[in-house]
Amino acid sequence: MRKKTDTVPEAELSYAEAYAELEQIVKDIEGSEVDVDQLATRVKRGAVLIAYCKAKLKGAEGDLAKALEALRETEEPLAQEQPLFDADGNTDPFSDSM
Repeated sequence: MRKKTDTVPEAELSYAEAYAELEQIVKDIEGSEVDVDQLATRVKRGAVLIAYCKAKLKGAEGDLAKALEALRETEEPLAQEQPLFDADGNTDPFSDSM
C-alpha cells in the first residue's frame, strides 16, 4: 500500500487508499491534531477525496447495473417443470403404464 500523503493526486489512489486518507483527516481534525494553519488545506483535501470516492462509487454502481442487465439478457428460460405424477398417477417418469 502506498504511503499516505496529501500530494498524491486522487486519480492515482484506489478507493480504499482515498477512504483511508479521508478517515485520517477526520481523525486528525477531531483530535485537534491539525495546526490551524493546515486546517483549511486538510478540509479542502477532504472535500476532494469525498468527491473522488463518490465518483468511484457511482462508477461502480453503473458497472454493476450494466453487468446485471447483460446477465438478464443472456439468461436462458428455465425448462418447464415436469409434473410430479403422470396421467395414470405414476411418480416414475420412466415407468411403462400399460
